[in-house]
Amino acid sequence: MRNMPSFANPFSKTPASVKSSDAVFFEKILGKEQRDVFEEMVGKVPSSEDLKESMEVRLSVEELGNLADDEAERRKQSFKLSRIPEWDKLPEVSVFETDFKLDPTKKIYSKNRSMHDFVLTEKDLQETSLPQLKALAIIEAIDRDVEVKKIPLFAEIFDLEEVLQRKKSLDPTSRDSLTTAEVYQAIDDAGFRPARLVELLAFAKDHWIPDFDPEMSSVSDEVLIRREGAPYLIALGSLVIDDHSDKMLSLLSWDGQTRRLAENLFHNAWEVQDHFLVIRK
Repeated sequence: MRNMPSFANPFSKTPASVKSSDAVFFEKILGKEQRDVFEEMVGKVPSSEDLKESMEVRLSVEELGNLADDEAERRKQSFKLSRIPEWDKLPEVSVFETDFKLDPTKKIYSKNRSMHDFVLTEKDLQETSLPQLKALAIIEAIDRDVEVKKIPLFAEIFDLEEVLQRKKSLDPTSRDSLTTAEVYQAIDDAGFRPARLVELLAFAKDHWIPDFDPEMSSVSDEVLIRREGAPYLIALGSLVIDDHSDKMLSLLSWDGQTRRLAENLFHNAWEVQDHFLVIRK
């Protein structure tokens, strides 16, 4: 083997850290013989053709710009949650009424009820028939935000129209509804996690406008009305047991007169009119 030049020794690198410049070095400077020796020691070095192909699949500046535009548009469609309650226990009913403009179900959201009562668990998710690994991933996503007290969070309204259409296209005989497990799966696959009760309250305080009058809007406001004015908005990230031992989800509901903090059965058939508050991971 001929003497190596007096620059950095590429043999000191591991296969994972081998750069394209090393490949060019061995192929064009030292020749095929030394290249073969290097390959025996650390694995295959990319060829010039490999490098050329790799360059061709990289994103162009224009494509990167498009991705940035997409993200900016996505931000516009998100709701920033900064004022998220940090309670150990639920406050008095008057706090819901004055601070959040909500009429809470008295028995479910009673004063001094522990917030631990509303914690969603991996076991709860597995009871819906959700696979164990998927259930674990969802709980970890929730716990991660809670542990680091991530602020702000960015919420979106998740509806089932597209998911149901895709389900129908795969199986025209399928029902026009989703199970609770299927909804969790769809939310996670889309890159979100379910919102908790306190995040639902933060959304209600700063963003929810169910009494927005469609007659006073322009056509361009249609999406805004649908998203911010959803008459029913469910948080799948909190769960509580009611007086009948049923598992219940927290729910914002609008009956045309009153903004309510209500509840909905955990095990349910969810249809196209159902909307869920979700948090971007």
